[in-house]
Amino acid sequence: MNDHTPDMMARIVAAMAGDKRTVEALSILERAEGDAAAEREAAALFAAVALPPFAAAGLRAPDKDEQRLIDAIRQIRVPLDENPATIAAALAPAIYWNLRTATRMAAEPTPLEPTPAVTGWGALPPPPAREWIVKGWIPAGRISMLTGEGGRGKSRLALMLAAELARDGSRDPAAPEGGGRWMPGGPELGTTDPAPVVFASWEDERDEILRRLHDWPGVDATGDVRNGLRDRLGDGETGRLAYLDMSERGPIWGPTGTGHTSNLGAITATGTQLRDECERRGAKLLIVDPLAAAYACNENDRALVRGFLADWNGWAARAGCAVLVIAHPPKSEAGYSGSTDWRNGVRALLTLDHEGERDRLRADKMSYAKRPPALALSGWTWWRAAPWEDGDYAPGIA
Repeated sequence: MNDHTPDMMARIVAAMAGDKRTVEALSILERAEGDAAAEREAAALFAAVALPPFAAAGLRAPDKDEQRLIDAIRQIRVPLDENPATIAAALAPAIYWNLRTATRMAAEPTPLEPTPAVTGWGALPPPPAREWIVKGWIPAGRISMLTGEGGRGKSRLALMLAAELARDGSRDPAAPEGGGRWMPGGPELGTTDPAPVVFASWEDERDEILRRLHDWPGVDATGDVRNGLRDRLGDGETGRLAYLDMSERGPIWGPTGTGHTSNLGAITATGTQLRDECERRGAKLLIVDPLAAAYACNENDRALVRGFLADWNGWAARAGCAVLVIAHPPKSEAGYSGSTDWRNGVRALLTLDHEGERDRLRADKMSYAKRPPALALSGWTWWRAAPWEDGDYAPGIA
């Protein structure tokens, strides 16, 4: 064992313990029953998990070196119901001592299944109506972005949405405190029922979130803010608004290989854990604040940006959990920093800006509806909205 072995082993264990595919690979191996191709598939999947950024290899009979890795893995008997960290620690030595073979296996491309074609349109039932988090502004089950210069109030605006969406009690859109709206006077929420929300913040600590929730109109109606928050958001583990302090957790998407920001990006262990938490809670909305801390690749590379947005948009659709990414600072008139694909890859792009002393929320892109009129915002501690009535107003992006 050389001087690098403990560190390398720790890295392999960390990669395998943080990835659900570790258990999946073990399950494939258990079901293989002597099928060489299936055994190789399991070993290649172990290698892909342990050695990001490589994809699992395709199905074929293993060669001599690959068989040695398979045999090393098979000698380690770990129950399927064991803790993933225990499975990872048991299997990591087999990967490490066959590192060159594992790297080669993991690097082989995965054969793609044919993409199914849809042709019988007339036989399909009528499609369901489009679902929204905020009607006409933020689609459900898709990725959207809220942009604008730093300190403008984007995080506060996003927290207001999280609180109102998770809120129990009056869901009447006409409620004076904005019970069924993003903000008083603003657009309606897309659901009449309270929904779980996850707010992942790399910037604001728990107490700052709590201070802002204390500004929630009417929350102190009973004379006790704590009771008001409990009544509106639930309590304990069943609470519908989950705040996650991500300040020391690292990005959810980062470079692979050597770690250079220009390398191909992939979801990190932190990103996988965040998705798991949202799925466990049945969240309908995940707020990522801010993009600069969550995304560690080159923001100017169109392919890298598109890969990140496409992957999280796909997960949002599968999980039924919309993703709202908060981005700043702006780049000239664009309202966002980096590649133009930040705009092209999201389904809705909202911008919080100002004209003189007047704050404005506008929709610069809307994929599933006509772009709504801009809103004038006031009352910074808990925004209120009114129509933006300046006839000369034109969005910064056509």
